[in-house]
Amino acid sequence: MKTYYIDKDIRGEAYKVLIDFLGRYASSILLMAHDNYATRSCQETLRKLTDFDEMVERVSEWPGTQLLSGKTALRHKFRASLESVNFVRNHVNSLFSWCWPEKPEDLSFAMSDGRVLLLTTAHESYAEVTVYDDMPLPPAIEAILNTVTEEVNEESAT
Repeated sequence: MKTYYIDKDIRGEAYKVLIDFLGRYASSILLMAHDNYATRSCQETLRKLTDFDEMVERVSEWPGTQLLSGKTALRHKFRASLESVNFVRNHVNSLFSWCWPEKPEDLSFAMSDGRVLLLTTAHESYAEVTVYDDMPLPPAIEAILNTVTEEVNEESAT
């Protein structure tokens, strides 16, 4: 497997291409919301996402984040389908646009076995994309990831 540590935003067409690639392998999409103030834009986004087989759960951690003791947030989990992936692809124009309070935050994609493909911490301009050995990496995706990465960690997936 290869993990790309992303420290630059992925925008425009590159964002759409990446989301399409991840959507081919993901079984679920995660977005986070907090109890404190959410803008009208964030509330509207969450309302639209309820069409996609949503499960909401109060949690203290999610891919890339662990809250301080006693703190929680709402994890919105959606089935990754053509429609939900297209929504994520077209609702914003960049990976780090999923940022509270304007939007739900910390977009993640996960596989059915729990392996995380994408985790983001948008307010810190940070993301990780993990490509597993059973996922052929198209040259276009590799080129996108190589332009926005801080470093790459390769491990043999067992």
